[in-house]
Amino acid sequence: MKVYRKQMAISALSLLLAACGGSGPSKPSCVESLLAGDLVITEIMANPLDRDEGKEWFEIYSPGQAHDLTGLRVVAARADGSGEAEHYVIGANIAAGDYLVLGGMIEAVKPAYVDYAYGADLGGLRNSGGKLSLYCGEALVDTVTYLEASDGVALQLDGTKNPDSIVNDDSQNWCDARTEYDPVNEPGALGSPGLPNQPCESN
Repeated sequence: MKVYRKQMAISALSLLLAACGGSGPSKPSCVESLLAGDLVITEIMANPLDRDEGKEWFEIYSPGQAHDLTGLRVVAARADGSGEAEHYVIGANIAAGDYLVLGGMIEAVKPAYVDYAYGADLGGLRNSGGKLSLYCGEALVDTVTYLEASDGVALQLDGTKNPDSIVNDDSQNWCDARTEYDPVNEPGALGSPGLPNQPCESN
């Protein structure tokens, strides 16, 4: 009888853990069928001043219609695709023709220029030889590979180019940002989170 009761208790505990998500964090499916090019990565702050923790961010753009991004899978990795870390977006929306800034901090402390906080799920974005990708299920929505991120300077897609998932594949269409975006809290940090990018200076 004692063995039977013990087995029943273990079974009940297993069911409770399963109901509460004891098997791990949830991985929601995309609520929309996002396709390649529906979202475009336009700016990446991978190497903030002083420290990376709580200061990294990247920007995406919607060239077409508004989207509910719940279930979008964000993947950060080395340039060769190894060392992947991922985050599933929950409860974020992007308007048509607008930008959304996603930051590596918790919601309670995200700065005004960050729209969505993904916490520490992606770890630290790589300062060199990095890759950011957006997936909806198995569909690759956009990906960007970058070589080197300057200290305290965001990498930006050339502001003279229409934000496009093909245009941003070419490293020649990227350059260092040149505008301070938070002179009070981040003096010297350059970028334009949530705003159109400036033109890249010609060589």
